[in-house]
Amino acid sequence: MNILLISECSKQALPETRRVLDQFAERKGQRTWQTPITYEGLKTLRILLKKTARRNTAVACYRTYGKNHTELMWIVGSRKRFNEDGTVPTNTTCRNILRSGDENDRHSTHATAVMAGVAGLFHDLGKANILFQNKLLGIGKHYEPYRHEWVSAQLFLAFVGGRNDQEWLEHLNTLSEIDDRNLLESFSPANIVPFASMAPLAACIALHG
Repeated sequence: MNILLISECSKQALPETRRVLDQFAERKGQRTWQTPITYEGLKTLRILLKKTARRNTAVACYRTYGKNHTELMWIVGSRKRFNEDGTVPTNTTCRNILRSGDENDRHSTHATAVMAGVAGLFHDLGKANILFQNKLLGIGKHYEPYRHEWVSAQLFLAFVGGRNDQEWLEHLNTLSEIDDRNLLESFSPANIVPFASMAPLAACIALHG
């Protein structure tokens, strides 16, 4: 098998490990060795490294195979110099750069489900017109001047009006048959609020619903 050896030793441990590694492998850099080796030879190398190991010793052995594939076999000395895959970090910090805690899947998933539910409630409103119903029944010319989803979007925009998200959501929670009738009777293109001036949540639902 072919192996790759990486030394992250420091101080007196560096020349000591170099002396051992130079006996088994070709040096490919100041801290890198590579060679074909038997399992017995690899076992002997590891034993010698352990015998000469110091506090600052850190040597990782990788098996190489295929094209650009390596597998960590063992580490002698300090494992802190390598991660669990045997990779050496180029830099470290205690700062929370990723801020993974700011992205809570539980909350975002629930919000997305609620938005999808509201969009679904309004999606089929446009089907409640005589032209669409006649098309379902096979009556007439099956002609619709406007797609039912476009009509549904306009009804949603009319329902929201110029209200903020809290206001129209609270109204949605207390809908009655009177509200449905009033919405249809008062619907007019002149009463529709442009996307740019809508509340953020309502605009998002209207655009993706």
